[in-house]
Amino acid sequence: MLSGKLFHIICSFISQKHLTQRLTLSFVGVCSLLTYIKYYAGDYDTAVFHLGFVASGFTIAVYGSPLATVVRVHYMFILKLFSD
Repeated sequence: MLSGKLFHIICSFISQKHLTQRLTLSFVGVCSLLTYIKYYAGDYDTAVFHLGFVASGFTIAVYGSPLATVVRVHYMFILKLFSD
């Protein structure tokens, strides 16, 4: 019941088509990464190294996204400050 309410809240903010595209893209990305790790990585140590590298990159991207917004707002403030 809770997951249905959560899905309804998410769908009220994001259109259904947009949500479906994001979920599909996320699913394909995770499955392709796991397929590479399971079948194409040479040995266990290489697989762990590559998975850690991807996870580190993803973490940096997730934490960096709000900072990009802060920089944009700060830049707009500086432009407004000097335009007067």
